[in-house]
Amino acid sequence: MPKKKHDYIPIHTDEDRRNSHEYITKGTRSQYPISKWEKSPDFKYGVHFSKHVQGMFMYPRATLKRVTDEKIVVKDMIVPLVVVLIAGILTAIGGSMWNILISTSVIMGFLSTVKFFVMIVAMPIWFIAIWLFWTVILHVVASVMSGKDVLNGHTLHKNLKVIGFAFVPAFLNILPLFSLITGYWTWILCAWALENNYGLNKKRAFIATIPLLFAIIVGTFMRLSIL
Repeated sequence: MPKKKHDYIPIHTDEDRRNSHEYITKGTRSQYPISKWEKSPDFKYGVHFSKHVQGMFMYPRATLKRVTDEKIVVKDMIVPLVVVLIAGILTAIGGSMWNILISTSVIMGFLSTVKFFVMIVAMPIWFIAIWLFWTVILHVVASVMSGKDVLNGHTLHKNLKVIGFAFVPAFLNILPLFSLITGYWTWILCAWALENNYGLNKKRAFIATIPLLFAIIVGTFMRLSIL
């Protein structure tokens, strides 16, 4: 069966390239090494970050598959952690900056500025807490539904990493009102991540993420109530 245009292609054909992967994107191939922390001294965190973030916006399913298949090394958690932190910071800026700009009084402007500085610290911490919490919850639910060992640390580690990259849509929260829709985007990415990491079919993967969807819906109504 011919492969689709954006299919993920793992490459494990020889010793030199076994830790590399490729995409097929728009009829062309682009490749860069991944997870060569010990074997590749010139490995760059920035390239790893940029390629995956770009992939999450342009070819999310292929990128999630790619992240899931990467070799698990403790150091590689730095990249999804940075993704979550940036998502939190941009969300804080988007939620506070616009209040400052539209403030019609000095007092309201001052209070909005104070809120901005508080949120710029609190929001990234909150995002990290959300990341860790939902990684564990989704791991338990998906493990039960797939019959995998719920105490398997390797699978949990992979889930932690791939769920971290699912926060990429929150980068758009710096724009007005985008925070109302990016949560649903993240939910879809989480379902695809579970599909890859736990071997669930599409229907089961989305069922496993229903608790997350419910939380996002509740959050949306809470957000609308204070607008």
